[in-house]
Amino acid sequence: MRSTQLVQGVLSAAFLVGLTACSSSLADNNQFKLRNFQDKSIQASHIIYNYCYRGRETDFVTARDFEAGEQTVVARYAFIKKYVPGGPLEQFFKLKGNFEPGNIYEFRYSRDSDAGTATVWIVDAANEQAVTNKATGKLVTEEVVDTPARQKARCDDSTL
Repeated sequence: MRSTQLVQGVLSAAFLVGLTACSSSLADNNQFKLRNFQDKSIQASHIIYNYCYRGRETDFVTARDFEAGEQTVVARYAFIKKYVPGGPLEQFFKLKGNFEPGNIYEFRYSRDSDAGTATVWIVDAANEQAVTNKATGKLVTEEVVDTPARQKARCDDSTL
């Protein structure tokens, strides 16, 4: 009897922790959530994420919370064609917009394979309305020498 109650208690706690971990609530009333984008198909991957966090280069994470208001986002777009020699094609984009507290935002893109360019912007997830400028850039292979100084220079414009 006692072991059954213990097992039920542990399972209930695990369930609640699981629900809490997967929630997408914001940490603060004056924050917005920015969801990064990742599409991994069999032949190719498209990845767009907020490249700078607190003035430094950061890796891909699913989402982060930031202070609401006028912000400048430095985004990295990478197109990775699998089973093809060479590195990913990438570009960095500077996006400016006004982000409302409590809202969730997501990256969007379009890619012109003939021109070798991509256009990136951020939308409000609730209504798909663009909240930033649309920035277009030529996709290039990764820099061979990617020093901390170059990474810092990319993040100088970011306010996140």
